[in-house]
Amino acid sequence: MARRIRSRQPDESSADTPRVQSPDALLEDVSHELKLLDIKRRSIQETTARLPWLYIAAVFVGAFLVLSIFAISPLFMFVFGSLFAGVMANITGPIGALTLRRKAYQEVMDVRERLFPMMAKLPAEISPVLFGVADIRMTGLQLSSSTLKFRELKESMMDTKGGIAIGFYKYVGMAFRGLDGQIDLGHLALRRQDWLVRARLKGVSDAQIVEALGSIV
Repeated sequence: MARRIRSRQPDESSADTPRVQSPDALLEDVSHELKLLDIKRRSIQETTARLPWLYIAAVFVGAFLVLSIFAISPLFMFVFGSLFAGVMANITGPIGALTLRRKAYQEVMDVRERLFPMMAKLPAEISPVLFGVADIRMTGLQLSSSTLKFRELKESMMDTKGGIAIGFYKYVGMAFRGLDGQIDLGHLALRRQDWLVRARLKGVSDAQIVEALGSIV
């Protein structure tokens, strides 16, 4: 029995040792968190834009439902009752706008808690830049009015809706130069970013993308 316990000790100690990520793996994780943050930011924007129309629909349908109740009309009570239930489900149901927005707010907070410790672990020789993509056209990218180096980003520069203080943008991006001084669009931390996928789908060439990024990185 004693031999078995001793044989397990190295395994237990190695399990307690924190895993050290490579710079590439860390950059990929940071990129994933930024992508998730941007998805939740857009989700908050979309659900917030839907809510006023849903409230109007609820009031409108609710008024007809009340009238049908006073008129004691089973048919209209059924029709408007079903419509009212459908509208309320779109507001407060499991996939309703309020529910999705509440979840998105919470996920933004979760991303912030994970992202900033990751950024602090990045090696000094790698200096990623945060930027926004305001528009994507075949002629190239229109970037946000300002950019931020990762080490300049403070929690106060990121709001509760997932927005970052870099001016107007539709998509948030991250770019960096490798140890060879080049911008590698094939790097896992770059090639899966939403803005890059959309730019390529719209016909923007890699040369145009690298030229745009080269002016800020």
